[in-house]
Amino acid sequence: MSKYYSENYLFNILLLIWCISIPFKNAVYQISTGLIVLFFLVYIVKYKDYIYFKELALRFKDLILAFFLIILSMTISNFINNVSKTDAWRTELMFIIRYAFPFIIFIYFYSKKFFKKNSLLLFIFISLVIQSIDGVYQSILGYDFFKNNIGSLSAGLTGVTFNRNTFGLLMGLGSLISFILLIKKQKLDIKAFFLFLLFVLFIYSGLFSYSRSSWLALFSCFIIYLIINFKSFRIKHLIYFSFTLLLIISMFFNVDSLLNRLDLLLAGASSNRDLLWLKAIELIQEKPIFGWGVDTWQLYGLRSYPGIHNSLLEISFFTGLFGLVSFLIFFFLILKTIFVNREWNLLLIVNYLFVVSQFDHNIFKSKIFLSVVVIFMFYTYLYRIDKYKKT
Repeated sequence: MSKYYSENYLFNILLLIWCISIPFKNAVYQISTGLIVLFFLVYIVKYKDYIYFKELALRFKDLILAFFLIILSMTISNFINNVSKTDAWRTELMFIIRYAFPFIIFIYFYSKKFFKKNSLLLFIFISLVIQSIDGVYQSILGYDFFKNNIGSLSAGLTGVTFNRNTFGLLMGLGSLISFILLIKKQKLDIKAFFLFLLFVLFIYSGLFSYSRSSWLALFSCFIIYLIINFKSFRIKHLIYFSFTLLLIISMFFNVDSLLNRLDLLLAGASSNRDLLWLKAIELIQEKPIFGWGVDTWQLYGLRSYPGIHNSLLEISFFTGLFGLVSFLIFFFLILKTIFVNREWNLLLIVNYLFVVSQFDHNIFKSKIFLSVVVIFMFYTYLYRIDKYKKT
């Protein structure tokens, strides 16, 4: 086996391990992230590939500048505030490692043809299927594969994520991706049947996570899909939508706990999130420009609640208006790319992530959420690499 293929093989193994370990948030995830970064640094130095990397990076100078503004906002906020009792600086460092580094690495090795976009998609599905099967297992026996995480159909499935909202995030994402791929199939074959089974599996696990944020996000994605593709609808699309609707409705009307969660969602019950948001708004008004510093909610906010549960308020609280504008610039660049390339499936995913982030997950520290964003960013900017390889 040549050196190239052995290195290619090793990178794909690391990438697979990284994808599978994301939901676990354990030492394997930390080590695999570190190994991917190390592999990249060694490869660059070994082959002295600096000029190629520089030319490649220049194709992303708009993103680099926007990301630099985000890091600058975090740095200024941490510097001018008393963050000595927090992990503010470590959070900022890990934000770079978990967000910037993997994106750069994936773009670089994709341009080197170390892996294909469908390979990464397969790795993602393997990771999501493991979690979904674990959720089904948990719904039957009351604990996960490793028997260290209690969950049930009455309390909400969590898989090995130890949090039903995190589990719901992943299962909703699996439902959305499998649905998109199923709709794109031109004919009913074994692949379509397999995608259909995955879709049902993800829907089941997602519903019984009782994560209302993922429910709402997924529902909004289906509405947007209907609006965008209404004119091109065929009979098979109506069949898929009708079956999905009937499946979900039957579950709600046959399981009281699901119907109760739906009632809470429709009634606007926020599980005290409204208290968090009002407190955050009150504190943001005291330091509107640069905020209170990263990871300072436990010092100045409602200490009995670990987070704000709203990405826009969290950004504004930690880094102020400067940080919010920086993030919005970054977000605008993503939306601009999606609309220019007419990648409507990616628009569904960005909508899903945005809606979920308004109710759950930490936009600065969530390992799972940030890792999902990294993968999404990679697929959003693939076109630049494909153009670069042609030239």
